[in-house]
Amino acid sequence: QIISKEIDGALNFIEQNKKRSISLEEVAQSCNLSVSHFKRRFKNETGITPAFYIQKQRIECAKELLKAGYSITKVAHELDFCSSNYFSVVFRRVTLMTPSQYIQNIRSCVSGPKMPGNPCS
Repeated sequence: QIISKEIDGALNFIEQNKKRSISLEEVAQSCNLSVSHFKRRFKNETGITPAFYIQKQRIECAKELLKAGYSITKVAHELDFCSSNYFSVVFRRVTLMTPSQYIQNIRSCVSGPKMPGNPCS
């Protein structure tokens, strides 16, 4: 799939701003497109909606913070979510597990055996 200059600019904008709450209006403005045109082009070029892409990038950042030992509340605050409950809802939507389950998986990977086929290996 070929990514246009405008959508590539939007991807860069999202990457640079993923630690804060950003609106679709901001991202569209960063690549000089209307919101509706931006949403349509983003979905056509990437296969996912820009809103989900933003959430996915923020949750990837959250995973790194959780791995580093930050609490769920601290991660929610650091990434500018309005509450830790909302952060948990978004985290689950993206990863299909709660932040607590993710932390448990990390802990079991750290203390568990390293065997071939183990996703922790």
